[in-house]
Amino acid sequence: MKKPVRPLTPDLIQREYPIEGNVPGWYFRCSEISAGAYLAEGLDLLGRQVGCQGHDPDRLIAQCESAAREIQSGIDRP
Repeated sequence: MKKPVRPLTPDLIQREYPIEGNVPGWYFRCSEISAGAYLAEGLDLLGRQVGCQGHDPDRLIAQCESAAREIQSGIDRP
């Protein structure tokens, strides 16, 4: 049985995902998980998530934004 999705509020998300990216409705964060290794994650208002790992935090955020755009474009298409 499907459960209805309760949208999150931007205020709640921004506490954990403080980076507003170039994708409307998506929020991002990047954490150093080991010396020189980073985990970038993104979350939207409906709880969809993207993430990637690597050594360049700026590039990881860009990759997450790209993945979020792909998800969003699939949703926005009729």
